Amino acid sequence: MPLLGMKLLNNSSTPKPINTRLMMPNRRFGRLSSCRIGMAQAQTSATLRGVSGGLRGGRPNDAKRGLMCGRFSLNTTLEELNGRLAPWLTRIDDPWLEHYAPRAQIRPGEPVLVLYREHGQERLGHMMWGLRPGWVKDPSEGPRPFNARAESLSEKASFRGPWRHHRCLLPASAFLEKGEKVERRDGRPFWLAGLWDRWLGPDGSELDSCCIITTRPNQLLTSLHDRMPVVIPDGLEQVWLEPGDHHHRKALEPVLEPWDGTDWRRAGERQLPLF
Repeated sequence: MPLLGMKLLNNSSTPKPINTRLMMPNRRFGRLSSCRIGMAQAQTSATLRGVSGGLRGGRPNDAKRGLMCGRFSLNTTLEELNGRLAPWLTRIDDPWLEHYAPRAQIRPGEPVLVLYREHGQERLGHMMWGLRPGWVKDPSEGPRPFNARAESLSEKASFRGPWRHHRCLLPASAFLEKGEKVERRDGRPFWLAGLWDRWLGPDGSELDSCCIITTRPNQLLTSLHDRMPVVIPDGLEQVWLEPGDHHHRKALEPVLEPWDGTDWRRAGERQLPLF
């Protein structure tokens, strides 16, 4: 199996190093600047179909085994998304929405739109879906979990720091599992609960990444999967993003419990290929 930063060419078993340029937003100027990182190539096929599979976190077949949440959609209109984000948008955030396009399926390893808090201010930005803790030496090595279990956020080394200081929100219009789309009955977008972290390279390069928190399923999803993403209720956005202390995090624990699925629905939808 290919190693991190390696690929197979022409059916050869000899791995060859590769470099992938990941376009990451420049926070200061609101433009795209490139950050060179190594990416894991998770396919054993001689045909290289893209690097998105290499950032899924864990073993390459994790998504095939049905880890939750491994797909979600942000398929809303720009007008509706602007309305959703309006309370937190500032002029510095405008460039993030200039090139917005609805996405029917967002996969681990791809850039995702994230609302987060930094230096006392809510910010909007893109992060890679697949958490790379800030303390790792090389972002191209080790697992890149795209899910974090709510029950062990304060125990796992990768999640402990982000759970205390770096909670975030991912806008979504639906999430997908086993060929079915789960969405609100009124079709409105909602917030997926997440964690984020920033890796800083010795050359000054930065990589922001995130993951989605999962919990036990509610009655709507219990027959579909044993996990589901945590959804943050409307009105609790700032409470969720505020770092706070131990008592603050303790007060957030009920939000991590299974949410009421009364106003939600499951709709059959063909699952697209993993790669």
